Amino acid sequence: MKNIVIIICFLIPLFSSAQEGADGKTLFRNKCKACHNIDQRLVGPALKGIHERRDSTWLFNFINGSQAMIEAGDTTAVGLFAEYNQIPMPNQNLTPAEFTKIMDYIKVESQPKAASDNPIKRPVTVAAAPNVQLQFSNYFFWIPFTLFVILFIIVLYYMTFVYDMAKEGVKSK
Repeated sequence: MKNIVIIICFLIPLFSSAQEGADGKTLFRNKCKACHNIDQRLVGPALKGIHERRDSTWLFNFINGSQAMIEAGDTTAVGLFAEYNQIPMPNQNLTPAEFTKIMDYIKVESQPKAASDNPIKRPVTVAAAPNVQLQFSNYFFWIPFTLFVILFIIVLYYMTFVYDMAKEGVKSK
């Protein structure tokens, strides 16, 4: 029994850290996804790299009270409000922990993606020159072809000659 309790104590942090990573994605999907996307502009701006463009305090205040910031005359908030057709952003009432989880998720999604899902780099190999194929402009094609045609004509002539001789032999008897 004591061993089971110890094992559970070691496993709980593993499951809780996986849950925390999923929470940011879930929170983003539930709170932000209707109007925002990471890579493209929707009703609101694309959020890729937002943590680099804006201060986290400003972001937290804007998410929780955008209209209050616009009324207070914040130039960035007023500019965004005008740029996005004066559509007000609803107050999300995020806790600091929820805000941090969403921002962590956005940071992860903002990182550049690898060109390939395969992390193994393969060496570039240069293919050898292709073998010369038989072409109509190639003497190695025409010489055997001509000899084959001449031989074929000789065989046909011989067969005709033999056939005619056999026919004359049948008539003379």
